[in-house]
Amino acid sequence: MNAKQVALVAVLVAAILAVIVVRGIYSDQGTAPRTEAGSTPKLVVVTGGSSPYWQAIRSGAKKAGSELGADVEVRMPEKDEDAVAQTEILSLIDPMEFDGVALSPLEAADQTRVIDQLAKHAFVVTVDSDAPLSTRMNYVGASNLDAGQKCAELVKEALPEGGKVAVLIANETKQNVVDRRIGFIRILTPKASDDVNGSEQTDANYEIVDFLIDQGDNARCEKQLRELIESDDEIDCIVGMNSYHGPVLVKLANDETLKDDVKLIAFDTESKTLDGVESGVLFATIAQDPYQYGYEAVNILNSFCRRSSEQLPPAGLYATTTIQTKVVKQGEVKNERTKFDRYLEHQTNGDAEN
Repeated sequence: MNAKQVALVAVLVAAILAVIVVRGIYSDQGTAPRTEAGSTPKLVVVTGGSSPYWQAIRSGAKKAGSELGADVEVRMPEKDEDAVAQTEILSLIDPMEFDGVALSPLEAADQTRVIDQLAKHAFVVTVDSDAPLSTRMNYVGASNLDAGQKCAELVKEALPEGGKVAVLIANETKQNVVDRRIGFIRILTPKASDDVNGSEQTDANYEIVDFLIDQGDNARCEKQLRELIESDDEIDCIVGMNSYHGPVLVKLANDETLKDDVKLIAFDTESKTLDGVESGVLFATIAQDPYQYGYEAVNILNSFCRRSSEQLPPAGLYATTTIQTKVVKQGEVKNERTKFDRYLEHQTNGDAEN
């Protein structure tokens, strides 16, 4: 190896070391408490609401706690997608009281600082939606980019000749919604920018007329959708990208606000959503596994708590635990309903808390 090659290798090594050091400093992650041998890890899970989807996450977390010998507390905002209420819940957590925190950040950018403060004294994992710039140690959930792509493929299947598509989303700040939107656009209008909101279209077959943002408010979602239908009677497909959108779409289809030939695609497996798929009102839904999200989040935190310092991942190395989504159509509803109902049965064991 000549002098020039030696110098180049030295520069590359120095650059790699600098990245590692800077990320470690940026994370500012202090030494998290270790659960003493024989003691019970104390964990807290913060959801993004209290609807059936979040109840399933709660059930999974509680089940893991009971099986693994961890003390699991679940704190839930009363209203879905209420970032203010969730941030207040997070700010009231005493990180010295808990060994681990699992949360589903509703406003990842704005909540990064409070997440980092928790991570100085406790292990932190994100669930369902990520906070990629925070010092969380693991993300548990779906690949939401892939989920958005699956939605777009369903649109193409439902409308093989193309058409006008409206999309319902809770907000533009939650990372899982951001990723679903990007994946959806990439497949449906592959030449369009990831940042379009429906105004820039390059695929002549499909037009995304709008992304309707409702902030988790069912009434607002209904109002905006009714107004859109009144102003444009040529909508061919409506996609709901959050769990509560399925029941809203079923309601509007049943009261004849939506024409029979409008294709409807939903997310998740709430009972009314599955009813809609089974009856043919909904073309399909994308099923997540929120129970497993909650279970795996507690499983990972419990594992961290019981490891020695030498067995823990190095600071700045953040992992992802991906749990696959699946498309549910009319003939697959029975199995999915049985699974989701079984998850919710765990709430009846007398340990409910909000």
